[in-house]
Amino acid sequence: MGFFDIFKRRKKNLSSNESELFDKMATLLYGSKDNMRRQVNDVSTLLGNRYDAGQVANALTYITSGLMRENDKSIGAIVDEGQMMRLNNPFKREDAVIIYKYAIKEAYRKQFPDLSDEVLKVALQGVIGENEGGATTDEIPGAYGEYGFDVTNPIPTRGIPANEVYLKRLSLLSGESIQWKRIGSFGADNIAHPIDGYSILNVHGEELCVIYISPYQNTISKKAPKGFYLK
Repeated sequence: MGFFDIFKRRKKNLSSNESELFDKMATLLYGSKDNMRRQVNDVSTLLGNRYDAGQVANALTYITSGLMRENDKSIGAIVDEGQMMRLNNPFKREDAVIIYKYAIKEAYRKQFPDLSDEVLKVALQGVIGENEGGATTDEIPGAYGEYGFDVTNPIPTRGIPANEVYLKRLSLLSGESIQWKRIGSFGADNIAHPIDGYSILNVHGEELCVIYISPYQNTISKKAPKGFYLK
């Protein structure tokens, strides 16, 4: 039985050690057991009560835990390569995505309880990568300047976690690997939403250039800036 399967069993059927672990995990991930029950009920309702509470609790806990521990928090990593690949996964992909979106929203509310609904909506768009009017092409329509190097022509990605996905595939034409460091958030009159800037470093830690990425789009670009290629 897997670690997360304890969330599918009734607490009265757990051993004392399992019960203690259950309580600790519920507090760590949800703040309290009451919050866990509330979230499981919320998700069950969103899913039309098509799954039993144990299955929902197991998946919600797995996904919530993944969002806490993984650097890549994208749908691809957490849902497609995570929940959907689990043994005996009972969920359709669209239902697993509903759980993922709910878990992200709850995580943001827990971390930033004073966020307004509108600000939360924009923040979640950046994380999830679902943005009305976002680019679906390798370059953003209306962008100008040197692709990737000018803030007016940032590289489109789908959600903030996808920035890392893109950068991990980026290499110098020589084949040399790169490192990167986020240097801040920027803006351009021709690009809606904030733009992330990254200092690109060689393996010795020397800065090569700055690359700009717009994560509020609807695709992960398959185009590399000049002097680079995508693995």
